[in-house]
Amino acid sequence: MNDDQILECIKDVFAFTCIEFFESLGCQGAELVKTEKADEGDIISSIDAGGEQVELEMGMSLPSSILSMTYPIKSEDTGAITNINEEALEDWACEISNRLMGTLKATLYKHGLDVMIGVPSTAFGVNLDQVVGGRGNPMEFAFDVDGVVLSIHFDVELFKNAINFNPNPVFDENEPDDGELEIF
Repeated sequence: MNDDQILECIKDVFAFTCIEFFESLGCQGAELVKTEKADEGDIISSIDAGGEQVELEMGMSLPSSILSMTYPIKSEDTGAITNINEEALEDWACEISNRLMGTLKATLYKHGLDVMIGVPSTAFGVNLDQVVGGRGNPMEFAFDVDGVVLSIHFDVELFKNAINFNPNPVFDENEPDDGELEIF
């Protein structure tokens, strides 16, 4: 495969991984939509990952409504989300980026690419373009998540030895399911 074909496969893998990830957070009907500009009031969460074959960088513009909707701690009485402070939402934004990149890492590993994940960070009042892009092959995505648009910028830099990429994922039948813990 040439670099353009590998990039197209990674783009497809990323979009599919995002949709599955949003659905795992309880968001209904997440779908890829036409790219839209992020709202300046959104929390920007970014994370990178890299290895010998590829360098990845991702920035997400997370509207507070999506952060609140997916926040894992809810009231025991009503199941509603209550008393979320700004610091907790910022931590949750980092956790969302970390989980999404972890899911992508696991998927790319099945395609022959191994990466180490960096530490997520957040920013306010900046444009996604200022946080992600410029080194590799920038890609822009927008997802409709329960009627709210979430923008993601994703940058992929392929190195010369990225030829190990396998367009058909390899599954190990002994591999634990996502989230499953094996105790020896």
